[in-house]
Amino acid sequence: MRDRLALLILAVLLVSAAAGGAEALSKPPFPVIFVHGIATDAGAWMTVSQGLTGAGWVLGGSPEFVQVSQTVTSVSAGDFYTMNFSDHDAAPFRSQTLSFDRQGFEVSAVVQAVLAVNPDAQKVILVAHSMGGLAAREYLQGLARLNAAAAPVPYRGDVAQLIVIATPHQGSPLGTSCLAFAAVCVSVGVNPTSVAVVELVPGSPALTALNDLGARPLPADVRYESIAGLGGVGPASDGDGIVTRASQEFLAGVPGLGHRLQELIIPLRADCGHVVTIGNAVVFREVHTCETGDPGALVAAVDAILQPRLTLTVNTSTISVGDTLTLTLGTEPGFPDQENVGDLYVALLVPGGDVYVLTAGGFSLAFHGGVVVPGALQPFRSSTIVSSGTEMILSAPIVTTIPAGPYTFAAVLVSPGTTPADAGNWLSNLATVSSTFK
Repeated sequence: MRDRLALLILAVLLVSAAAGGAEALSKPPFPVIFVHGIATDAGAWMTVSQGLTGAGWVLGGSPEFVQVSQTVTSVSAGDFYTMNFSDHDAAPFRSQTLSFDRQGFEVSAVVQAVLAVNPDAQKVILVAHSMGGLAAREYLQGLARLNAAAAPVPYRGDVAQLIVIATPHQGSPLGTSCLAFAAVCVSVGVNPTSVAVVELVPGSPALTALNDLGARPLPADVRYESIAGLGGVGPASDGDGIVTRASQEFLAGVPGLGHRLQELIIPLRADCGHVVTIGNAVVFREVHTCETGDPGALVAAVDAILQPRLTLTVNTSTISVGDTLTLTLGTEPGFPDQENVGDLYVALLVPGGDVYVLTAGGFSLAFHGGVVVPGALQPFRSSTIVSSGTEMILSAPIVTTIPAGPYTFAAVLVSPGTTPADAGNWLSNLATVSSTFK
């Protein structure tokens, strides 16, 4: 789990902002869309919305896809959004009449609408709770569609980051339990035979298709974050009572994915959760419905969004003999402050596939023929402190002919003393830039 002191610092800032404090957060790098789960609506994010608006972010509305007009309503320029699925007001069983692929279509439509009113943004960040994470994945994996007769909507490359909170990637005991205890589920607003509940049954055709990552892989250029809620008792006792730990942490086991996992104990509150006791024994406790209003989950999500940001720029996109190539690093600190200290790695991928790392002593070959050179993977700077600014980190005159093709630079900040080869160690985005020798 991430540094708890760091999370507590950010929690204090957010809670004070929600209460009317003046403390401001940095603006998000991209518009953020919060996606709700089953049997609820955009109101699930009320605590989040109050905290973020109090901290200086602009709420751009609660976008909703309208079937009749095929348009998205309630969207204007802003920093963040709390979307509604189109069946959110389908009483008495809200947000459960749509299939996963239809939900994914609506996420896709909302993403387009948000980018249309924020013309300077090319991508968005999705923060999804529970089933909302499956809807987001439907779009990312090219499975989203308006209806069973429609063609799938291809992913448009417009999502920078997906943050999922307690998402049932492998299904939930809720699906099977509701079939056995229908009256209990109905009493809490869940229809045991609804489309969404049936698709949440582990091993359902919808989940099988979504988890066939060989056929429909998750885009590699998206940064993934899983926030797993713990503290339940009952069928999903190792998770939040509704979704098992393994189901929530499914993405952590996907090879080659840029992914980070956080686990949080979610406390029961008076305004959420359900507890069943027999005598003095608690036989069932779910805190799943507490997660969207939990300060720890909110802090973890904002922490993931406001990671330190790196940019790389070169003075020319093409180089020739006689030119001088200049590489500039731009840095912007994130929250909380402890994450702004790490080891900075700068690497160069050359035509042919070899990788060099830039150290204080110059370039050193780190990967050759797909094999790591022992001891060569060294940081450009150890335990560096990220602050706002730019610096030139390389100025190299091209005095002789070099192999033609693109030369790609990359930079990333990782936890001190860890390897950049594991994306779970990354504290920042991976910044890249290329220049082609002709």
